Amino acid sequence: MRQQALAAAGQSQNFGGLFLGFSIFLIVAALLLMALLFQFGIEQRATEVGTLLALGFTPRQVRRLLLLEGGALSLVGGLIGVVGGIWYARTMLLGFQPSGATRCKPPRSITTPSRRRWPSGRRRRCWSRG
Repeated sequence: MRQQALAAAGQSQNFGGLFLGFSIFLIVAALLLMALLFQFGIEQRATEVGTLLALGFTPRQVRRLLLLEGGALSLVGGLIGVVGGIWYARTMLLGFQPSGATRCKPPRSITTPSRRRWPSGRRRRCWSRG
């Protein structure tokens, strides 16, 4: 039985390279889409840019204003994405656990009551998700 399990494990595929390539593709596609949408937004606001130039703004000031606006929007969107991504990952990991799984966190202090110990000998607090 052990030999069969080792033989089956030896024939498994490593999908790490595939996931890495797909991740890079997604990041590049997202950056290109963001650049295209930013350019489209500038084209839609051509009259606003013309008004700013007519009011005495230099092209450099208008460019800087648009880049600052785009950077602020990107920063806010990135922060929202990070928070949403962390929430999504935690929700997915929680969903992958069996219903009777035990979750353990490190204690706040060594005197925390518990039924189990970390390998270092410190106690840990455990509860059942049920």
